[in-house]
Order: sequence, then structure tokens, then C-alpha cells
Amino acid sequence: MTLPEHDPTPVPAPDTPANAPADTRYFGIRHHGPGCARSLQRALAHWQPDCILIEGPPDADAQLGFVTHAGLVPPVALLVHSTDHPDLAAFYPFTVFSPEWQALRHGTTHGVPTRFIDLPQAVRMAQQKASDEARKAEQKAAGAAAPSHPPENTADNATEGSEEAEISSETQAPDDNGTLPAHIDPLDALAEAAGFADGESWWNHLVEERGPDGDGLALFDAITEAMTVLRDTWPQAYRGHSEAGRAEEALREAHMRQCVREAQKAGHQRIAVVCGAWHVPALKPATVPAFMPAEIDTQASDKERAQAEKAHIKAETARLAAHLAAEKAADKADKALAKADVALLKGLPRLKVSATWVPWTYGHLTRASGYGAGITAPGWYDFLWHLPPQADRATGWLSRVARLLRAHQIDCSSAHIIEAIRLSDTLAALRGHSTPGLQDMDEAVRTTVFMGDATPLQLIHSALTVSQRLGQVPPDVPAVPLQRDLEQQQKSLRLKPEALERTLELDLRNATDLARSHLLHRLGLLGMAWGRQGGGRGSRGTFRETWVLRWEPELSIKLIEASRYGSTVANAATACITEQCQTLESLPALAALVDQALLADLEAAVHAVSASLQSRAATTGDALQLIGAVPPLARVFRYGSVRQTDSALLAHVLDGLITRGAIGLPLACQGLNESAATELRDPLLAAHEAIGLHAQTKDSDEQLALWHRALVQMAQGELPHPLLRGLCTRLLLDGGQWPGDEAATQLSRQLSSGAPPLDAAHWLEGFLNRNAMVLLHDETVWGLVDAWLESLTDAHFMQVVPLVRRSFAAFSASERHDLGQRARRGRQSGLGTASADTGSMAGTGTDVDADRAALAIPLLRLILGIPA
Repeated sequence: MTLPEHDPTPVPAPDTPANAPADTRYFGIRHHGPGCARSLQRALAHWQPDCILIEGPPDADAQLGFVTHAGLVPPVALLVHSTDHPDLAAFYPFTVFSPEWQALRHGTTHGVPTRFIDLPQAVRMAQQKASDEARKAEQKAAGAAAPSHPPENTADNATEGSEEAEISSETQAPDDNGTLPAHIDPLDALAEAAGFADGESWWNHLVEERGPDGDGLALFDAITEAMTVLRDTWPQAYRGHSEAGRAEEALREAHMRQCVREAQKAGHQRIAVVCGAWHVPALKPATVPAFMPAEIDTQASDKERAQAEKAHIKAETARLAAHLAAEKAADKADKALAKADVALLKGLPRLKVSATWVPWTYGHLTRASGYGAGITAPGWYDFLWHLPPQADRATGWLSRVARLLRAHQIDCSSAHIIEAIRLSDTLAALRGHSTPGLQDMDEAVRTTVFMGDATPLQLIHSALTVSQRLGQVPPDVPAVPLQRDLEQQQKSLRLKPEALERTLELDLRNATDLARSHLLHRLGLLGMAWGRQGGGRGSRGTFRETWVLRWEPELSIKLIEASRYGSTVANAATACITEQCQTLESLPALAALVDQALLADLEAAVHAVSASLQSRAATTGDALQLIGAVPPLARVFRYGSVRQTDSALLAHVLDGLITRGAIGLPLACQGLNESAATELRDPLLAAHEAIGLHAQTKDSDEQLALWHRALVQMAQGELPHPLLRGLCTRLLLDGGQWPGDEAATQLSRQLSSGAPPLDAAHWLEGFLNRNAMVLLHDETVWGLVDAWLESLTDAHFMQVVPLVRRSFAAFSASERHDLGQRARRGRQSGLGTASADTGSMAGTGTDVDADRAALAIPLLRLILGIPA
């Protein structure tokens, strides 16, 4: 696409002589507000500027030709990022109701030279990089580990910096000791004087929610006057959260002033400067009111008039001299300020940056998203922008509310909406407003539709007040090759990026669904969490996957960062995995990486990680790491047939890990304390399950026999921790490797009176393994545990009761109930074990009354057709 070039020739304005001095007008706006946007649109159409300067990144001037492109649909954002340091990036969002967007549209549509004038991001990112490096150097010198700077924070900080003129944030006054709050809103002072709760509501009522009538120029004159007073009277400390913030604001305003001077020198006669309202007083040059001669009283006599003329000439001469002196002083101050600006901006470091357009969402325009110039209700503002001039605001908005509620099966009749409209109008009148605002209508809906319940309002807030609209960008905007490849795959696989969260069910037996799974797993390896895996609603078979997808604008930065790995998603993910292989030392982490590479269908990456895994496994003697690597690799065999992957690549590696891990495990488990043994329990259970799965898949018991031999050594040994010995005994019992008699012998030995009570309690915790079934259904185990508890002295019982309580706390509520019933029955009969006679069912924990049970027998015989 060929971008439309801006015509450098100034557009002649009516009745403007060619040699007239430049007329520069400043339009102080809120960065996202329909009232400001509408007034600015009207003011530009009326005044017809021949040059438009907008607060924004000059690095993105080359992208302004896309503003009139039919494929660029707001909300969108200009993304400016460092080409050498992709983690340094900044977003500049635009919506259809952003005043800057309307200024850009006016300039590009009418062929008026239009450009951005804020401090370039090339400079701001260089400063950010230097600041980060200085901070890390200080931390290193102090001996502290320097935390990495998250890319998301970098982008957010840059965005906030670019929009910090936004005069709307939740703020408070200084406390008694003079400490300033984290967020400061100078408009709170004006709001308090006008009787509003805060500056946000005051600005919304007077500016953003105002009707379509009114003079656009008059509004901006009033805003400029208010901001001038605030900047003159507001404490200097309030103008930034830190010394660095105030210094950056000074640089930005100096650069904007320089850009205005350059436009004036270029010969433009009618220059429109669109910037944050807070900056306007700092950008406007010092002015002196025009000299207006005083009039002489013409009714006086000739003598009196002659005397008055002498006095008048003398007074006017003095006034004129003072006026000329004031003009000279103002001109001198402007020249001094210009000189200071040049000195301030001289020699600033720069980074190489690139810019492009990316889709944005209304959700990321909110203050809750962390956006520095965030607003509370972008969906409401969009409604106000598109509302026809003569349309009723309450009727239009509440009709949307009704459609939303009915779509979600929430009762909302026409009578509800009619009453809500009446109530919102009444609330607005009580508050002295001419038309209802969002607060009035929310309260009306809560009262008439929800009967005072505020919970359903969350649905309205999410779907309408905020909205999750996602913008669009044309395919011919500048983009890195990796982004182009992703867009092509999204199109071919019919995976449309959406701001709303949606669930995607994949059947991996289908070629398209399998390709979708590969793409999502590859993006995950690149750190782009477009989707996350969740639990499926249907079949639990291994051929199904469930993903929850949601596209976030920050993923555009992740994509640019990942472009250094390759020009396609597959190549980039392979290169990323290969790079990780050089740094990962943990065998479980490498094994998990193999699993991820196979899920992503990256054969070259699988070979690379397998080689790294095999080389590290060959040199490590840590049996705990060896068995920790088994579960991820075993999952490969589980999914191999479904995903059409060559799982045989890892068969040799997995067999070696199991063999070496089983041999070294008994020795590695010796001498562990309670904390280490507890941490080892879950990896040991996972390895046991994975080895069993591997034996079934491979149809070979060789590795399984080695594993069982290791468990026997640990169960019968004295040096492993009692918790692990009890756990191994339970695994051998459940796996059928030990008969019940052998397990009972171990139980009797470990819980004998000669065993230390704490060791016995740890052994019992491992043996029970968070499952009460062995106690409920094995008479021998129940009797031995009961006898051990009865044999404890009071002192020993107080020592072991926390451990026993912890073991029993892992049981389900029904299991604990059954255990209590069985224990109660044992106490009533005077026995330690449950009896199988006299009308009770052993092992079920349920008392049965034989006489009452016999009453049901005739009916059962009748139902089942059994003769008496």
C-alpha cells in the first residue's frame, strides 16, 4: 500500500494575510473522552488550521498515513519498540472517541500537515535502559541479586509516561505529616469547590457527558484558564511522583515547545496544538494583553478638555511604555526559555526504534488494567460518541442493558426498563443534572430490575460499561516476519484473535485440531500465553484438549521479542528451546521441555533436548533428579499414538533414567530429615505411577522389576526416613508385590512398643498415604493401629498426636465419618477391632439392625420375584 503523503504547503485560511504572524491555538484535552473529541472535531472544522501538532511519539509519524485506511478500526494502538531491545516498548492507544484520533483524522483527510511532538521514544527508552543498568549496577555492588526488569512493566511505564498529562486518577490530599499520596489529581480542588466528590466525576459531568451543543473553542479556552490557575497554585511536588518523573515532564514539555517553534518558523499561519490539558500552560508562550488606549471625556469644556488631554497623554505614554516593557520582558523570557529548551534537549541518548499499529481492547483502556491514562467506562464513552444528537440517552443505554440481560436469561421486561428510565431521569434532576449519567442509570437498574442486588451489575459493567471490543489493523501495516507467519496460520486454522475469553475443544484425531494444538503449544514455548489448557466438559480421553483463548494486546510485544529466534513460529520455538537447553541444568526441567517440544510437534527441538538430557543424565549421580525426569517423559508415550509423534526417540533415554534412578534411590533416601522426606513424597509417587504406565506402554516388566526392588530395599531398610519407608510399604501392598501378611508384619514391627513414637507416627503417615481405605477394609491394619495408639503413654501420645492428626486430615469427610463410626463401635464392644457378627458389617463403618433389616425382606422378594 502507498501511504498518502502530507502536503507540506500550508492550507490558506480565509482572511489571513500571507505575511501575518502565526496564530497558534492550544487545545487541552483528556486523552480518551467523547466530550473533548466532539468539541475538538467542531473546533478544527470551524478554525481550519494549516498545521496540526499532537502530543504523541514522533517515532511513529511514518504510520499516520494508515489513519484513513478502511482496515484500521479503533480501538488500536501505536506500538513503538526498540529494535535492539524488544523488551523496551510503549503503547499509545486510540479510540474513535479519542481527541487525538479525531485530530489525526482531520489532518489526514484534509491534507493538513500533521505530526506528533512529544519527546521521542528513542530518547525515553535510552533513558529507561540507562536507568535500569544503573539500578542493576547498584544492586550488584550492594551484593543483592538484581531483579530482571519485566517487559510488561517497561511497556506499561512508557505508556503511562506518554499519557501522564491525563488529569484523572484516584487521589487524596496529603496526610498530616505532609506525605503525598501515590496518585494526585489537581482537578480534585476544582471538583471540591463545585460540590463534586472527585475530579473524575466533575470532569465527566462538565466535559465528557455534555450535550452536542456548544462552542468547541470556548470549551478549550475555559480548560486552559483552569489549568493555568492550577499550575500556578498547585504545589510543585504534586507535579510528579518522583524527581525523575518531574525531570521527564520538563524534557517532554521542552520538546513540545521546540516543535511548535519549528512549525512557526516553517511559515504555518494557523497552528493547532492538541495535548494533555495539564501541559497547555507550559507550552503557551508568555503573552501581554493588547494595548487599548483609554477614552477622553468628550463632554467636558474646552479648558477642561485641554487639561485632560495633557494628563491623558502623560498617562497613556506611561502605560504604553509599561506595555512595551512588558512585551520586551515577555519576548526576552520566551527567548531565554527557547535557549534553555535547546540546552536541555541537546545531546540526549537515543536508541533505534520501530513503530507499527496493533489491535487494542477497551478493557485495556481502563484504569484497572494499569494504564496510566486509563478511564473507567470506555464502553459508555463509545455509546456517548455514537449517540445521535436528538436521541434520548437513558432510552438508548437501558435498551442495550435489556438486550444484554435477556441474552443471559435474566428477567427484564419492558416495564422494568420504563421504570428504570423514569427513575434515572428523577435521580439526575435531584442531582441538578440536565440528563442522566451512568451512575444514575446504574442505580435505576439496580433498584427496578435487580431489586437492590448489586451483583448482576458486574455483568453490565463487563459487557457494556467497559466492553471487550477488539480493534483491527490492515494486513499491510509494518510487521515482523514472525507476526506475518502467525497471522497466516491464524487465518488458515480459523483461529481469530478475540478479546473475549472463549473455550476451544480440540479433537486431536482431526488434522485441523491437531495443527491448532501444535500452534498453541509453540506459542506457549515462546512465552505467548494466547491460550491456557483447562478441563474439558466431555470425554477425558487422551485425544482431547480443552483451551481457553483470550488475545491480549501485550502479546504483540511478546511476538516482537520472539522474532529474534526466527521468522516462523515453528523455527522460533525450536530456536528458543535449543537456547534453553544450554542453560537448564535440572533433569526434570529438561524432561518437561521434551514433553513440551513433542506436544508442539518440533522434531528438531526434540532431538536437541534429548541429546542434552542424555548427556546430563550420563554425568549426574543424583538419583532424585533421575526419577524426577521420568514422569514428563512417560507422558510422551501416553500421547505419542494420538499426536503421531515418534516416541521411540526417547525410549532409550527413559529406560536409562529408570534403571539408574532405581539403583541409586535407596542410597539417596538415607539420612533425610522430615522436611526433605516430605518434599520427596510427591516426586516418588509421580515416578511410581509413570514407571507403571511406561511398563504397560512398552509391554516390558524389566524396568518395573528394578523399581520394585528399590522400593523393597527402602521399605525394609533402617536408614531411609520412616515416612518414606511407610510409603514404599503401601506402594508394594497396593501394587500386589507384597501380600497382606508381609505388609502386616512390617506394620507390626514399625508400630511395636520398641519403636520411637515419632518414627512410628511418621511411618504411619507414609503408609496411609492420604487414603483411609486400607484402615476401613483391612481388619489387621485397623487392629494394629488401634493397639499401637492404646499402648502409648500420655507423654508419647502428646508427641505423636499432631502427626496423626495431620495424616487423618488428608482423608475425605466421608472417610473420616466412617472411621469415627468404626472407632465408636469398637469402644462400645470393648474390642480394638470391629467384629463381623451380631448384626454389624465389618469394614463399612455402618451399624445394621438385623430385626429392622428383616422387615424389608418380603418387599425385596416381591420386587425381585424370589419365592419365599
